[in-house]
Amino acid sequence: MNSILVAFVTLLVFLGTQAHESDALTLKIKHHPFPFPSIPNKASASAPVTRVFSGLFYTHLYVGTPPVKVNLAVDTGSSPTWVQSAHCTDCFQVSLPNFDPNSSFTFQPMPSDHPLCHGTWLAPMGNLCKYGIEYLGNQVTTGDFGLDTFYFTTTSNDQVGQQQRQTQIHNVAFGCGIINRIPDFAGDAHHANPMSGILGLGRDDPTSFLLQLSDITLLKFSYCLPRRVGDEAPLFFGEEAELSGHESQIQTTPIVGPSDESYYLNMTGISLNGSILPIDPKLFISESDYGVAIDSGSQYSTLVDGVYQAVRKAMVSYFVDEWLVQPLNKTKSGMDLCYDITDIAAAAATTIGGGEGPGSQLFSVAPPMVFEFDGARLELKEETTFQLFDEFKEFCLMMGASKDFSGNIFGAFQQFNHRFVYDVGASKLSFAPERC
Repeated sequence: MNSILVAFVTLLVFLGTQAHESDALTLKIKHHPFPFPSIPNKASASAPVTRVFSGLFYTHLYVGTPPVKVNLAVDTGSSPTWVQSAHCTDCFQVSLPNFDPNSSFTFQPMPSDHPLCHGTWLAPMGNLCKYGIEYLGNQVTTGDFGLDTFYFTTTSNDQVGQQQRQTQIHNVAFGCGIINRIPDFAGDAHHANPMSGILGLGRDDPTSFLLQLSDITLLKFSYCLPRRVGDEAPLFFGEEAELSGHESQIQTTPIVGPSDESYYLNMTGISLNGSILPIDPKLFISESDYGVAIDSGSQYSTLVDGVYQAVRKAMVSYFVDEWLVQPLNKTKSGMDLCYDITDIAAAAATTIGGGEGPGSQLFSVAPPMVFEFDGARLELKEETTFQLFDEFKEFCLMMGASKDFSGNIFGAFQQFNHRFVYDVGASKLSFAPERC
């Protein structure tokens, strides 16, 4: 989803007008005050990351007692973690059963005076803590905040060697969504939506998994986003969040902006086919005076109009000059810059190459592209700039103009087949190629 968080409080007022709808979650408070998460003495934790048809990525975890599987979208553009409640009144369809806090022996609603119940999206209401979140595109979730047991695969080193086990982490704070208007989680006629919430990996709130579980995460995590739907790659927290075997290819750039913001990078330019595009560097700075937001929860990169138009113009010129191919006047895929597959196939037939999978030879016509950052450069492969939409017979650039955000977003499509390591403590992002 376009997931850069829009902070606001008015949703909680809206929630108050519908309090009668969430009476099923008004449970008896068992312990007061609640402790923070109890963390075992482990060195790292991991979970698998899977791509779904919509272009989003999720990891599966287990929550509650007895444990219930939940698939949560991996989102670096926001901090809150939440799951759709079985008691939702405004719900999206999901292929897994919704989480029922009443059925978990270890679930505890968060009291209003808990130290975490404050901020731009959490607030007390009566004796309990409520949350309200709005994402880009007017996507909304509101509900009750609570604590329960989460299960991770943890890795530790002992006298026997490296050991992996399932570890229970108690009193993890998260939301149970009652009103959930999340169009990005809608399935279609051919695919059921597998995602039941969001795993917030941001750094701007103490309820973020990264900060809540800091004894395990060490304020570090890494992921590799697979391009093919259904493929899995590990999401690592803590000591395993490293780049190994890639030393000669590792790129590192600072994470900029204050710690109560998303992850921003200083982008210095974009090159196409070896030439730096004529883009005013000021256009890479957001209205908040930060750089480009890197966001695993946005399906593809979106650029402010001046940046996007420069990319589009250069791409159109390249295809005309190199392949005598013009873009489509109207597209069906929803992307702005697309080409007819028949024209692209004719151009690809003149090249030497191919690749894996049907239609992969088409990508040989795309020009090399590079995102330039402060001290680092990300070389985009052809399959991280274009996508083939067989159902529409279109070959499309997977970037677009920003609509709901006042800056540039470095989205998931352009992150494919690289491992990214977020070292929040050191305020740096490192990456290297990896076949996810």
